[in-house]
Amino acid sequence: MGCEIRYHENGNWFELVFQGEVSVKTIRDAMDTMRAQTPLGERRDTLVVFKTHLDIGFLDIFSVIELLKDFHIPTQTRVAVVREKRYGLGERQSNLRFFSNVLFNRGWQMEVFDERQAALNWLGVAEKAHQLDSVAV
Repeated sequence: MGCEIRYHENGNWFELVFQGEVSVKTIRDAMDTMRAQTPLGERRDTLVVFKTHLDIGFLDIFSVIELLKDFHIPTQTRVAVVREKRYGLGERQSNLRFFSNVLFNRGWQMEVFDERQAALNWLGVAEKAHQLDSVAV
């Protein structure tokens, strides 16, 4: 699928790590998996990490927003996107900013970060994530 999904019960949040090709289908597959782990319509803040070159076009943004609506993702949900610098975004950087603005206009909150720790701080789950990372080692 190209996406590893972790549900962190202690903080009630998801972490999605995309590798390989990222498309609307890849995102839909990830959301299907998340839905199986979460009651429909419940808020789960989400950390999304792209360990790949992000190649989502302008029109794909509206498809992803439709997915959010189809999956009844509450508008209070916050999405922190981490884009690893080594993969860059090239011309897609402006698409990601546009996506963030469109989400905001529809009630969702999305911020883009260069580092996972900053994203975890913004979501307010940094301490809980640190506890999990310590246990996993």
